[in-house]
Amino acid sequence: MANCIIAPSANCVESRRAMFTPLSYFHLTEAEALTAFTNSPNSRYQLMTAMSHVSIDSRAIPTVEAVGLSGSELAIAMLAQSKDCIKILSVDGHLEFMNCNGLNVMEIDQMGWVIGKFWWDLWPSALRTLVKEHFYDAVQGGEVNFEAECPTAKGSRGLWAVNLRPLCAQTGQVVSILCTSQEITSEGEQLNHR
Repeated sequence: MANCIIAPSANCVESRRAMFTPLSYFHLTEAEALTAFTNSPNSRYQLMTAMSHVSIDSRAIPTVEAVGLSGSELAIAMLAQSKDCIKILSVDGHLEFMNCNGLNVMEIDQMGWVIGKFWWDLWPSALRTLVKEHFYDAVQGGEVNFEAECPTAKGSRGLWAVNLRPLCAQTGQVVSILCTSQEITSEGEQLNHR
């Protein structure tokens, strides 16, 4: 996050955009602003919303809208272009969506093989408890990063850098988990394991 974060104001009901103010205006460091929000019941939602609205990446929306595309079309194009395995998980751990390139990198021939299954059940049994713990940390509102080895559906071994990020409703409630897995196995390691 750059140097912007939402900050408490006397009238936060004006509009969501009015809630985002550069930290320098309030003479707060990012750490001080984060501390100020820990006592607020909606702090997690406010912080997640702030992160999405002050991100440089959010500038893509008006850019694509200016040429007549929608945010949905942008999202689909980004999912299609990403080489990462991008998943949406329910708050109880079921896999609800995986992008096409994710299916390819995980060597999954049919989406029906994995949709609806518990995400941690797709991991080796020795790692399931650890993966489940990381998942529930994200459900509690934390962003989680970890690395672990997991074979593809066809048994090819791979090392994955995994990011779990909670997706929050306006109430602050975590409603889904966005999971991005990037294969970080070197080509030489892959050949040695196959």
